[in-house]
Amino acid sequence: MIFKKTLFMGLLGCTILAGCNGSDNANNTGDDTFSTFADLNAQIDQLDAGSKADQARVVEPDKLLEEEHTDSTEAAVDAEIEALKDPRVDVALTQFVNLFVGTSITETGGGHSGNVNPGAQTPFGMVSFGPDTVGSGQGWGYGSGGYYYTDNSIQYFSMTHLNGPGCRGQGAVVLLPKDSSAGISTSGVAYSKSDQSAEPGYYKVKFGNGIVSELTATTRTGMARLTYADKDKSFLVIDSTRNNGDKGGSNASLSSIQLGADNQSVSGQSVANAFCSGHWKQPVYFHAVFDKKLKTASSSAKSGVATLQFDLTDADRSVQLKIGISSVSAANAKLNLEAENKDWSFDAIKTRSSKDWNSRLNTIQVDLAKPGEVEKLPSAQQDAAKTNLKKFYTAYYRVYSGPTVYIDVNGDYRSMKQTDLDQADIPTRATVNVSNYKFKLDGKDAGYKTHYSGLSMWDTYRSQAQLVALIAPDEASEMMQSLVADAQQCGALPHWVDGSEDTTPMNGDHAPNVIAGSYAFGARKFDLENARKYMRESAFETDNPCNDKRGVSVADMTAYLTLGYIVEAHKGSTTLEMITSDRSIGAFLSALPATKGADQSDIASLYTGEELEQYI
Repeated sequence: MIFKKTLFMGLLGCTILAGCNGSDNANNTGDDTFSTFADLNAQIDQLDAGSKADQARVVEPDKLLEEEHTDSTEAAVDAEIEALKDPRVDVALTQFVNLFVGTSITETGGGHSGNVNPGAQTPFGMVSFGPDTVGSGQGWGYGSGGYYYTDNSIQYFSMTHLNGPGCRGQGAVVLLPKDSSAGISTSGVAYSKSDQSAEPGYYKVKFGNGIVSELTATTRTGMARLTYADKDKSFLVIDSTRNNGDKGGSNASLSSIQLGADNQSVSGQSVANAFCSGHWKQPVYFHAVFDKKLKTASSSAKSGVATLQFDLTDADRSVQLKIGISSVSAANAKLNLEAENKDWSFDAIKTRSSKDWNSRLNTIQVDLAKPGEVEKLPSAQQDAAKTNLKKFYTAYYRVYSGPTVYIDVNGDYRSMKQTDLDQADIPTRATVNVSNYKFKLDGKDAGYKTHYSGLSMWDTYRSQAQLVALIAPDEASEMMQSLVADAQQCGALPHWVDGSEDTTPMNGDHAPNVIAGSYAFGARKFDLENARKYMRESAFETDNPCNDKRGVSVADMTAYLTLGYIVEAHKGSTTLEMITSDRSIGAFLSALPATKGADQSDIASLYTGEELEQYI
């Protein structure tokens, strides 16, 4: 029994984090055995006081047999331990999330927008089903995430959104319910802010024309419930030519759409434009189904645009639609839809998404969020407490908005390997499967199940990556394995991953920072051998591109390895980025016991760059 106190302290650590294995999807339930830490400490002290007697029993087994054993006491202790193994009781936390925070220019004087989207998404979900507005009208700036709160009209809804980007990207698979057969207008449909609402996993808006749109999502699918004001004006336009980087729709030659023979489905290929300094566009395949029949005479699909009219009645003017997406094919999009959303219950999907979010948010429980706690404060402090809870849980919600799943339910995803670097538009790519990537972990055969994308590493390497590793180590491990798999495909660790593409919005190599930070904070289940290989190449190779993308030019990398600093583009800031990456690589190599000795001289050289910081 000498390990009781150690066990209790370990479980206490889990209590502080609101439950061990907080990254698991399942909701954890259990009793709050101790109302305060003082109560817990008192129990620990009682156990510690009895530990010497327990040790004596171990040392003198004959006497132990002669002692009167109190089974009830031991049973009580065991019961306390069992209760602490699962201490978390989930509380209602989604109520503190405001999805519109970050959708307009900051009020604190920074002059920038957070560029997030209030659409429906699950934690780390591939689908972010939400509204798109005009925003800045440029390829960057406010509203780059697709939505800008100040706009008074919504152009359309789309299925994919990036979380807080500087450049416009994604916004693929565009659709809009309408009261006429006219196409989508870039000026949008007017609405009032009082007729718009959102919560984790759900978005709703009523347009000025009376059409109500409700959106929810699973990981790989979106679902909408559309309620029309007039049964004879129940139109829906699905436009595969538009996206967040090309709102006018100039991708007709790269997109396609077909009506299903069942008169209740549509499938096709949409396009996501190249992101920031990216080279290639990429496909987003989709398959959509409806719970109401189409009017064949007034429904058509041509030039990448489907104009649909539903056959409704006055008694039922609503339509439910479900859309699956895929990076591989429309068939895989259909497979995703059938696997994740087989039935026709919008409310059931909305409820499931809300529960998933609430479980994730409960991995960090603020005491004041528990029922009745705010009301115990002096009345003058209650409003500020509620505001702070909303600030915290809104920010925490956004932590789970990316990276995002980039894999179909059968394990397929589009490869990052680009053989012909001169190929334009949407290049032909192989389909790969996670089952093809095997590695050793602690001497045992291992692999990964989920490939991730949306890794904006310059933005996340300082804190977000580490937090994800702490709260969701299993998912973070798969994210790091995704980077390793990307490197195996494109030749080097990528820099800013959008779908199946690498891009370089910022100078430097930041994947090493993300990998090292994630590993230090608990993400350990990935291919460490190949991660080491690519980390070393990032540090010591002068020309180390992922397809056609380099963190710095060959000339700058040559100078950095020779002189210890960058001589051309953004000399000071880029040198600091390179030094930070070197430090991350050195720390990662130092943490690998099997190869630390062989890497010792290189590790030492990676730390020498820190001495240069004083001169920058």
